[in-house]
Amino acid sequence: MDQIKLAVIGGDTRQVYAAAALQSFGYDVSLCGFECFDAFPAMLPQIPLSDALRTDVTVLPLPFTKNNKTVYAPFAEAPLPMQTVTDAFQSGQLVFIGNADRKTMAKIALHGTRVYDYFSDEALTLYNARLTAEGLLGIIVDELPSALLNAGIALIGFGRIAFYTAALLHSCGARITVFARAPLQLAKAAAAGYTAKKLPDALCEDLRFDCIVNTAPAQILTETPLSRLNRDCLLIEAASAPYGIDFGAASDLGFRVCKAFSLPGKVSPKSAGAAIAKTVQQKIRR
Repeated sequence: MDQIKLAVIGGDTRQVYAAAALQSFGYDVSLCGFECFDAFPAMLPQIPLSDALRTDVTVLPLPFTKNNKTVYAPFAEAPLPMQTVTDAFQSGQLVFIGNADRKTMAKIALHGTRVYDYFSDEALTLYNARLTAEGLLGIIVDELPSALLNAGIALIGFGRIAFYTAALLHSCGARITVFARAPLQLAKAAAAGYTAKKLPDALCEDLRFDCIVNTAPAQILTETPLSRLNRDCLLIEAASAPYGIDFGAASDLGFRVCKAFSLPGKVSPKSAGAAIAKTVQQKIRR
């Protein structure tokens, strides 16, 4: 059987490590859109976009795009037009994409291409959440002037990322409070031994914490609840747009805000890339 030709197009350092892992699995791997990347392990061959779009398997980045015009490719010499990529695939090809919308998926599949959103894999999203939590822990340790032991830390939302973050912080001796709307999230937080408070009613209280980490993609910490916080509280935004923290109001009130986006790609790219590669390999084998 001929060796499967695989191209990794665009993305951050995670994708480079994913490519290296896929090569170790025995695939004929090439990179596209990494002309400006000169660190390990960028020893894989680089090919033009036109060639990368004709391989047996193509791995697109996570996220696929940040502006709905070009493929997310921070190390590319020139922009990679999103439409050029989505229109190019044909029947018989297998395409992996990260966190794409249905319209993009349907466009890629228009000519019979098999397309799979690897970030829809539950095992990968859980692992990614764990890596994100580890990155958040590092930010808190670096930015908080006091020890985690007995620190009062609040988490807004209690999905995967908040669950792992709370567990790591609790293991360091922090006192955890969870703010959430969903009864199930509140029940899970209480069952884990944390203080659970229901949104939005709990925001009317006097809020005193050393740090608040937002993981909910809905604006919750607006001017009024922010005004009830002690001014030395460290604010960390870990959600996607529209975000949970009103950045303008926080700045006006003198708060420090850390924007903790895409942490696995920044703090654990090798681990995150290996997890992507494993997910891709498992799907190819099916």
